[in-house]
Amino acid sequence: MSVPLPGDLRYGLRRLNNNVGFTVVAVACLALGICASITVFSVADTLLLRPLPGVVEQGRIVSLAPRESHLPGLKRPVTLGLSYSDFERYQESSHAFTSLAAYLPVTVSLLAGKPLRLKAQVVSDNYFATLGLRPDLGRLLVAGEGARDGTAVVLSYELWQKELGGRRDLPGTLVRINGSAFVVAGVAPKGFRGTLHSDPAQLWLPVEAAPQVVAGLTANSLYQPNPKWLNWFFGRLAPGADLEQAQAEMDMLAGRFNAGVPKVEQQSGLAVYPGLGVWPGSRDKLVRPLLLAGLVVGLLMLVVCANLGGLLLVRAAARQEEIGVRLTLGVTRLQLLRQLLTESLVLAGLGGAAGFALALFAIDSIQGIPLGEYLPRIEGVAIDGRTVTFTLGLALGSGILFGLAPALWAARRQVTPLLRPAAAGSGLDRDRTRIQEVFVVGQIMVSLILLISTGLFVRTLWNLQSDDPGFESRHVLDLRIDLSMQGYTAAKGALFYDQLLSQARRLPGVESASLTLTIPLSRDKGVAQLSSLRLAGAGAESAVQAEYTVVSPGHFHTLGIPLPKGRDFLPSDGAGASGAVILDEDMAKRLWPGRNPIGRRVALPGTPERELEVVGVAKTVRMVDLQRQQPLFFYLPLAQFPQPDLALQVRTAAGDPLRLAAPLRGIIGKLDPSLAVETSLYEADVQETTFAQSRLFSWLLGSFSAVAVLITALGLYGALSYLVSRRTREMGIRMALGARSSEIMLLVVRRGMTLTLTGLVLGLVAASWTTSLYSRLLFGVSPTDLGVFAVVVLVLALVGLAASSLPAYSATRVDPMAVIRHE
Repeated sequence: MSVPLPGDLRYGLRRLNNNVGFTVVAVACLALGICASITVFSVADTLLLRPLPGVVEQGRIVSLAPRESHLPGLKRPVTLGLSYSDFERYQESSHAFTSLAAYLPVTVSLLAGKPLRLKAQVVSDNYFATLGLRPDLGRLLVAGEGARDGTAVVLSYELWQKELGGRRDLPGTLVRINGSAFVVAGVAPKGFRGTLHSDPAQLWLPVEAAPQVVAGLTANSLYQPNPKWLNWFFGRLAPGADLEQAQAEMDMLAGRFNAGVPKVEQQSGLAVYPGLGVWPGSRDKLVRPLLLAGLVVGLLMLVVCANLGGLLLVRAAARQEEIGVRLTLGVTRLQLLRQLLTESLVLAGLGGAAGFALALFAIDSIQGIPLGEYLPRIEGVAIDGRTVTFTLGLALGSGILFGLAPALWAARRQVTPLLRPAAAGSGLDRDRTRIQEVFVVGQIMVSLILLISTGLFVRTLWNLQSDDPGFESRHVLDLRIDLSMQGYTAAKGALFYDQLLSQARRLPGVESASLTLTIPLSRDKGVAQLSSLRLAGAGAESAVQAEYTVVSPGHFHTLGIPLPKGRDFLPSDGAGASGAVILDEDMAKRLWPGRNPIGRRVALPGTPERELEVVGVAKTVRMVDLQRQQPLFFYLPLAQFPQPDLALQVRTAAGDPLRLAAPLRGIIGKLDPSLAVETSLYEADVQETTFAQSRLFSWLLGSFSAVAVLITALGLYGALSYLVSRRTREMGIRMALGARSSEIMLLVVRRGMTLTLTGLVLGLVAASWTTSLYSRLLFGVSPTDLGVFAVVVLVLALVGLAASSLPAYSATRVDPMAVIRHE
């Protein structure tokens, strides 16, 4: 097809201007579909496709992470990291990578006028060189940095601007991190916040600084084979190397390093994953929801295009005389096809421009929205050249999609019938009607798929919210505190927490306050410790693998966790008292099925092994995920198992718990002015971790389904209205011959319901396959749930009946005498 000429464009604009109502409706439908498409594309592009700011040739960089290990005595595999000496062995022995870098996410306290709790990374000295980054200010860490200056720190551009005033003289100045002095080396490039979207870093420290920010590490143990403290790695592939070769080399090196090493000390090896930006191994979990969102907006665009195609068919039929005159005057069919397609492309261009403008607001409004457990908060999403290209391609493609069929139908009409409107109007153009009916059936089919998907996610959200997690998160405030790197001794730390807890409980409005190592269903502190328990005096074969946390007295009251048997921990369960433990119900049933566990004793492995008395049984609590089976669990008293990294949880009697944030910060500030605290509303954290993804898809699918159903109803109404207008003569004659109004009405309704039922049958077949694609995202509902399917079919059948009734009623208003006089 030849390129549209300026004259074609001017004529197309005049035609659209002459029918403002049609143009407004068409542009609005297109704008909505294109806005949704741009938004989903921008999120997927940011998380999966777009290179990280400043990174050179990101396509050559891959991520690595330790494999899971099966250790003796543990029934569940665990993931162990590498020591720094292990990493150096891989680094020196690898030929598949030109550079191999390591990093460890940590949380630190930065004193910059006020204490700040920040996400940071401990990195190998080739971290920035492997990525090919250049500093925005000063310099970055380079090879040998740690040996030369282990107290250097690199800041993110955002931290430099927001908290440090954007000072240009910052390099070389001192900042205090976890109470130790560090020298600012420079500022990372603008927009770079580490290699993970879900865990953005605000500053970077060399490996030699790890003892100042990583609990349990010392200067002496830093380069020892133990501890295994490094977890995340990435490397730049050597020329000619690919993912498979890199993985084969990592497996070979792991086998070589494990030769002659006892099994319990063997390395698990490194797994190689493509790309950066997401946690290694979680890309599929990220892609699946984004593909679902893309499928949803794709289906919506199909509904929009089908509807516009039907409207353009009606417009083409109304222009038969004009088209006949143009063909008679010598316009070729190719020129006519070009003109009609140009009008569609002009319409698509207007819809694309409006959709692009809407997307600017939509993208701005979704910044910071959580996407669920495996997806990060949406941050840094912006319109760029790739988005503009996508918009242009989408507008062009949609214009051709909805404009081609009407243009082909109009361009191949015979000239003589087109110049005889009476003849043309005397019968039904079955060819045009079939095309329009195909569009209507397609819209009903897609609407059914969207509505069924909406119903399944609404059921999932309902099931999640109805499922009892075993605790109550409302009216609870969380404050995360870490004394591990603040120079606190065990005794000083215990005193700090005792004073904090005592003063917090005395605040007006506080119903209960407690300390815990693990917060159920929390993104940051939802991971419990792994251990095992066995019956006291029994052999190792009785050991049961379980997870545990450490809590203060009052924890169960603060979170509303029932204790069906026994008691809570008491102040008397102190350091000098006999060991105490509280089991969850599943753990108690596993150790003593059908018997009362209170007063019985268990052994906790360690050096030395400790015997604990069961003082209580707590209701089983979902710690990590409502959708997975909760492992066996037990609780230890904080006074007997002191911890430096804890969360203070405060329950209020009523009102907003956030009103206590300032008083609690004031208490902590008096106890230690240099201590940074992170505050959050517990209920909001649980909602984000557990319900965010299902709520997002319920809202997304519900909104788009409503639009699709409305458009489908309009499409069915338009098709039947045109059918009535084309069969006015036939219906007038029928009525003149004695046909009743009910018979005429039934004739039209029957046609509408035939189209509706055809779309429903085809949609049910398609939906049965489509819903299986996202079955893993559902909870408590089958992807082919009969209740959801039945309700959706009934709703769309009623919509089809309503859309058919109005044209049917119009058909009964035909005046038979007027038709006969016209004849």
